[in-house]
Amino acid sequence: MKTKICLFIILALYFSSASVNAQQFDRLSSGDKLLTVNGGINLNQIFYTAYGNELRRDPYNFFLSGNLNFDFIGFAVPLSFSYSNKNTSFQQPFNQFSLSPTYKNIRTYIGYNSLNYSKYTLAGHIFFGGAVEVSDLGKWDVSAMYGRLRKPVEPDSLSDNAQPSFRRLGWGTKINYRGKGGDRAGLIVFGSNDQEFSLQSLENSGILPESNLVISLEGSKQLTKQLSVKAEYATSAITRNQSAGDNAEEQPLAFNILNGLYQQNSSTAFYNALNSSLTYSGKSYNVALNYERVDPEYETHGAYFFNNDLENITVSTQLNLLQSKVNLGLNAGSQRNNLENTELNELRRFVGSANLNYTPKPTIALAASYSNFQSFTNIRPTFDQLNDLTPFDNLDTLNFRQISQNANLNANIILNQSKEKRQNLNFNIAYQTSKDEQENSGIESIGNQFVNANVSYTYSVAATGFSITSSINGYVNENTGNSNSGISPTLSLSKPFFNKKVRTTVSSTYTLTKVNEESSAKIFNLRLGASYSLKKKHRINFNFVTLNRGRINNNPTGTESTGTLSYQYNF
Repeated sequence: MKTKICLFIILALYFSSASVNAQQFDRLSSGDKLLTVNGGINLNQIFYTAYGNELRRDPYNFFLSGNLNFDFIGFAVPLSFSYSNKNTSFQQPFNQFSLSPTYKNIRTYIGYNSLNYSKYTLAGHIFFGGAVEVSDLGKWDVSAMYGRLRKPVEPDSLSDNAQPSFRRLGWGTKINYRGKGGDRAGLIVFGSNDQEFSLQSLENSGILPESNLVISLEGSKQLTKQLSVKAEYATSAITRNQSAGDNAEEQPLAFNILNGLYQQNSSTAFYNALNSSLTYSGKSYNVALNYERVDPEYETHGAYFFNNDLENITVSTQLNLLQSKVNLGLNAGSQRNNLENTELNELRRFVGSANLNYTPKPTIALAASYSNFQSFTNIRPTFDQLNDLTPFDNLDTLNFRQISQNANLNANIILNQSKEKRQNLNFNIAYQTSKDEQENSGIESIGNQFVNANVSYTYSVAATGFSITSSINGYVNENTGNSNSGISPTLSLSKPFFNKKVRTTVSSTYTLTKVNEESSAKIFNLRLGASYSLKKKHRINFNFVTLNRGRINNNPTGTESTGTLSYQYNF
């Protein structure tokens, strides 16, 4: 039933809008080219070896990707693909393709894609299937999708990485109506369900087939010239076990209206989320009152991660001062959890953030920021980037940490800017504190403190294209009674040759780390790179990285080397 509904919506929108824009076929009788084709292909090959220790990756990997774009009398059909021999345990396949035909105000999606309806409904989850978006259909914008959210993964007791899962199918639609000025109203309906019979064996799987339906109403209204309001209210129904017994609990009104699209039982629960703001805009400032409330256990199958059980009440303002030389943003308020008084501990605290940008001169730019809002963030320290062997090492890895406080200060100063040469000085320092919470236990770890500072100087000559950059990076990380620190100077040179068709780079980094004030590792990193461009269509890149770990105490030593050869062709 759901499949038929989504296919009907997609086909109806596509053909109705196509008839409106049929005038594009006038190109058949004009002198314009009827068919244009362009695209490109990119091949990356990675060679790896190690001495003195075991291999940490395959000796050879390749990554092949490309795109092909067709345009026939106004119908745009972009095709992209990627393929690799790299093994991965990520649930979505690495080898993917997507097709996105477009025509005028119609855009369709075929293959692997992701859409973002709202953070409470469909929020960037990758799906394999089809979708269509029609914009400027009078005062309406309409979107619909249907596809597979998860592949079936059989239980495997011999593998720690194989997380079993049912095949999960999802569908959704988003309808927006645009009124006068900034007035807007929208409806989002997103649903999903696990296919119980997609697994051959459920023994020792530890999972149950779920289903989900989310209904969201959103809109904005310009009350006066300076005053506006916007809000989104979402209700999510989660069924934890589709095989559970019936339940006579009354559904919310919206679910009664959409009766037949979702079947509840004794394992079904309903959760709500609300996000709203009231904004007053002046000549050089604006002030907003914001309110967000997310029920405990609220989730949607349309998002990978979700932060719930929270209530935020904040006031924010944006100021432009001194003829826009100073831009100040402030956000302050209160935050609390344990909304239903079911947890042992409850957190109530003042939350705030501040962002300041100051440009006293065109050659000086200062920026500072502070925040203590809780959020899930992908954090990758600068040292990881300095000591990476290839950009593909963590391609399918997501590392999330909950940050409670974050402060940053940056200064960029142009010492000399002329036609002949340029000198630039940059300084950055970041401070973070974080803590982990054990789910449903109310127990918090002591957390850690992290400070990272970096100073860099760049000198470049315009005539020859030569540039030299020197920098020094340092960090201190304290966690549960342990202290880790490191310092890392870097020197980098770059020079083009043969009328700038060939560009070469060489850089070296030396890293010394300590654990509890005792030296733990010495790492020497050398990088060589060269790129060659031919007729703006062909480009060849070569990079070589060697990393040597010196022996300190009983820590292992060894050398790892990686070469990357890539070829890119565009037409």
